[in-house]
Amino acid sequence: MKEQDLADIEADFQHLADHYATRVTVDDYNEIYGPFQNNPERFKLLSGEKKTMMAIAKAVSQHGIEKFLDGVFEKPNARLNESVDVVAKIKAYYAERQADSVEFKRFFDGLSNLTILDVTHDGIILNCVFCLPNKPQKVLRSGSGWLIGNFVKHCEKFHYALPEAGPKRKRKRRHEVNATSDARYSGDKSTSDPDLPLFDVDEFIEANDTNANMSGEV
Repeated sequence: MKEQDLADIEADFQHLADHYATRVTVDDYNEIYGPFQNNPERFKLLSGEKKTMMAIAKAVSQHGIEKFLDGVFEKPNARLNESVDVVAKIKAYYAERQADSVEFKRFFDGLSNLTILDVTHDGIILNCVFCLPNKPQKVLRSGSGWLIGNFVKHCEKFHYALPEAGPKRKRKRRHEVNATSDARYSGDKSTSDPDLPLFDVDEFIEANDTNANMSGEV
């Protein structure tokens, strides 16, 4: 930064006085122009302000702007790491549920081509390579992990739906579960509903684990 650069800044403030007067509050206007608030056409940078601006410009020139913006903008390598991490978790989700079919293999291989488009305060935006044209899909953060449910639902609806693990069972009400469970372990067949299958603890736990996995949190 040179002296002429400082003079250009002063000229800008002098010319923009009327613009600021109609767009900011009186307090903000007075803070901008300081001792020149009543005579903005004579606005000048104070000696201390000039020295500070020159020092900042010199430091940025020597060290680069990234040093002073740490955490404000995502660095390229950080974006790449997050992209790889999310894609790995999505692939792990489907790898645990893989099917022996050509369609699944084609879909699974395509997951490797997912790319990150943007990083937001609460997640990342992925580029869905299966859509033509490609469509962005958001993956939300969850602590140190990722909620991939939105992406999974998108794929199930438009690209590839995992085969059902088995016939869906009608969810039992709590009192029905308790009644059939008590009947089973007491050995009293007369108290059980003949149209209601006996409650299997292992099946109940497995069903709940499946529901928890399908919530999308990895």
